[in-house]
Amino acid sequence: MARKNNPAFFDVAYRLKDTPRSGWLRRNLAPVESVADHSYAVALLAFVLADELDADRTRLVELALLHDLPESIVGDITPLDSVSRKTKARLEHNAARTLAQKLHRPEILRDAFAELEASKTRESKLVHELDKLDLAIQAKRYERKTGLDLAEFLEYADRRIRHPVLRKLLVHYAQKPKKPLIKKRMKRPSRLSGFNNS
Repeated sequence: MARKNNPAFFDVAYRLKDTPRSGWLRRNLAPVESVADHSYAVALLAFVLADELDADRTRLVELALLHDLPESIVGDITPLDSVSRKTKARLEHNAARTLAQKLHRPEILRDAFAELEASKTRESKLVHELDKLDLAIQAKRYERKTGLDLAEFLEYADRRIRHPVLRKLLVHYAQKPKKPLIKKRMKRPSRLSGFNNS
């Protein structure tokens, strides 16, 4: 009998929608984007920029969509957590294998995660840079909403983004002003204007 997809895969994967991005929480931001929000944004960047990056759009989007899927099991581990890079890689590798086993073609996920881990193909390298570009874009969005200084996130992205197309976008967002996006309310005539209290 043919192997079928296990619905439990979706039960686990959907946890990303409820998993907040830890870096923002550390800066006392609330509410913050979820890992699923972030993955969607990275996939959107991949879809739109694939031609400019001279990349295989399908593969780029696939890897972008999946790049943080192991976090549905291990959570969003950041460089500030007391977890070594080696331990983080091992935890995410094991989580990826657990998720893959829930599919009728586990090799699809296993191959994607192996490609991301090795980071040797053009698309896998680009996804890692797109991941950092989204971090920078989101940091500027939070700066403009709150007035907080989140330069550390842009500096982190700056150290890791190499592709000229992505660096140009990074510079564009880094130069945006930090002023909070507070919309001035237009003055409207009072409903009581002209009302005579005398």
